[in-house]
Amino acid sequence: MSDIKISVIAAMTKGERAIGIRNTLPWRLPADMALFKKHTLNKPVLMGRLTALSIRGPLPRRLNLVLTSGEAPFEGQIAVKSIEEAVQFVKSWRDALPQQATLKKEQLEGFQGSAPIQEYESYWAEWEKKYGSVDAKIDELMVIGGGKAYEAVLPHAHRLYLTQIDATYPDADAFFPEYDPYEWDIVHRETHPPEGNYHGFSFGIYERR
Repeated sequence: MSDIKISVIAAMTKGERAIGIRNTLPWRLPADMALFKKHTLNKPVLMGRLTALSIRGPLPRRLNLVLTSGEAPFEGQIAVKSIEEAVQFVKSWRDALPQQATLKKEQLEGFQGSAPIQEYESYWAEWEKKYGSVDAKIDELMVIGGGKAYEAVLPHAHRLYLTQIDATYPDADAFFPEYDPYEWDIVHRETHPPEGNYHGFSFGIYERR
């Protein structure tokens, strides 16, 4: 049994569970984007190929994995062919981080390497901008979309981070898969009322029973 937990994070409309139109988000919700950033930063993220294309490059400060039978569409994204491969990659990455953290510490303190300290500072700043903190405690793989990726991982998921939006989109063509709410316990919930031109929504974190 892997100690890497599989988590799903998604925003959808209430009722119909719509998540997109023509591979784009049909809404703009800054408060929800802040929640997405909060719960994915410094964590590995897994996405389908269409989602990888839609974000037009790797998300910063996260290890970006793409579930695809081919190559990842952008530099900085890493292709994996299955959920199992993704979890194994994350485990290997997590297990290598302490060595990276030690190397960073020794280089920045001048105990290893012959380059000027400024070069090491620049290198590690760029590394962490790409992948997140070298000191991160990784125990969770965040699945961020789209519909096919959600469908593939939902039976294996341990935790759900779900935003439910008070809106309807008749033109929606991508949907979050059906799930049984009785299989999940809610451990956190918050409500965001409508504000200006932004829809109201609720956000919840659910643990599998």
